[in-house]
Amino acid sequence: MPIPVRFESEVKTVPFGGGTIRIENRTPVLPPKERERRRREIESCLYDVFSKYEDKGRKIDVFSKYEDKGRKIAQ
Repeated sequence: MPIPVRFESEVKTVPFGGGTIRIENRTPVLPPKERERRRREIESCLYDVFSKYEDKGRKIDVFSKYEDKGRKIAQ
């Protein structure tokens, strides 16, 4: 049976399209070992995703598609 997870909540109300919307950010409160385990798991998955786009050891310029008439938009 999974251990119940408690969440910290941060709520903001922001203007949008002539009205307001409520944004709630919920963060799990985990023991340090579990937090570290999840962090490593996420890092591993991100590595797998980004390594697919690596071009034979060279970094790909992900901002190149945002070039505007020969000058790069601020990064």
